[in-house]
Amino acid sequence: MTQVTVPGLAYVATLVYFALGSQETFGAGGDDHMYDFYTFYRGLITFVNEDTPSAECNNLLAWWNQRVFPNYLHAAEDGTYHVPPCIG
Repeated sequence: MTQVTVPGLAYVATLVYFALGSQETFGAGGDDHMYDFYTFYRGLITFVNEDTPSAECNNLLAWWNQRVFPNYLHAAEDGTYHVPPCIG
């Protein structure tokens, strides 16, 4: 892994939400007494990819890439460096 992705960020956010909660088991959820983590995860991805302007999304990914992979640059064909764009 050499770059942060929107699904990766959503997964980490979902795990943090679970870890800070009181539910004893982690799963897709949606049952009577379980939080629906799958819907939460998919909602985060949809929000970032569809409801967030692409410039903000790209800035978010660039910020996380600089912190998680500070020594890895993503080279474009023209020799410049960039963050892979968000979907949407």
